[in-house]
Amino acid sequence: MGIRSGNREEYDYVRENNIRVFSAEDVISNGIKRVIEDIQKDIRGPIYLSVDMDAIDPAFAPALGRLNPME
Repeated sequence: MGIRSGNREEYDYVRENNIRVFSAEDVISNGIKRVIEDIQKDIRGPIYLSVDMDAIDPAFAPALGRLNPME
């Protein structure tokens, strides 16, 4: 959910494996509540959610894209 970008291989994998994704634009256009409702329709049972800090927009976490944040 909230995918900002990807390469061709990633999008091919998603399509070939019938993986449902929601782009950042989907979240903005439809609202987070609607996206979560759509996700809940497909989920059966408990889930584990992990947020990778690389998912944070660089505008809000600029040091994440650097190998050495002291540079």
